[in-house]
Amino acid sequence: MIDQEKIKKYSPAELWETHAAEQRCLVCNGLHVFIFRVTDEIWNQIVPDRMKKSHICLPCFDHLASAKGIHYAQSLDTEFCFVGQMATIELELNSVAVPTIC
Repeated sequence: MIDQEKIKKYSPAELWETHAAEQRCLVCNGLHVFIFRVTDEIWNQIVPDRMKKSHICLPCFDHLASAKGIHYAQSLDTEFCFVGQMATIELELNSVAVPTIC
């Protein structure tokens, strides 16, 4: 995972070149454009051992968590980032919701 302090030092173009353009999700092979962090405990519970040192995009991480029935929303860092080609957008979580299945 990338340190938030390092993210703030780069322009969107530089961050795209140094991060997202090179890093693809191990599961779907899509660009890893949402930089997010969860606790080590949750990461270790959700991600299979063979993938622990790899990049996993947020949608695939969510799918892995769903397959194991693990609600991780409360373990997300409150700051995460979207890295696009034209912009880098820092996001902050204000609240999280855990979906309920009817």
